[in-house]
Amino acid sequence: MVSYQVHAHVRHEVYETFISWMGEVHIPELLKVPGFVDAEILYRKGGSMESSGKEVKIIYHLENEEALKTYLAGPAMSLREKVLDKFPGQFSMHREVWLESKKF
Repeated sequence: MVSYQVHAHVRHEVYETFISWMGEVHIPELLKVPGFVDAEILYRKGGSMESSGKEVKIIYHLENEEALKTYLAGPAMSLREKVLDKFPGQFSMHREVWLESKKF
């Protein structure tokens, strides 16, 4: 299982709309991509010291590393562009990939 994590800093003015759109449109689109298993949104309590926005993390789980490579080489850019078009200049994101985990 691969964990693909997207950390977003979203301006206060669009935060609620951003969260709704991600849950109703963007995440369901990603979950239709072969290899994606599930997703969850984590809401940060309190947030950072920056007053310009709020933080959110979206964690996607994929079947394996090959599924992630296929996504990144294929539909990733067009799906990212949809977010950029919907919320231009209203957020920043960084992404992380975790390849191994161990449950206890």
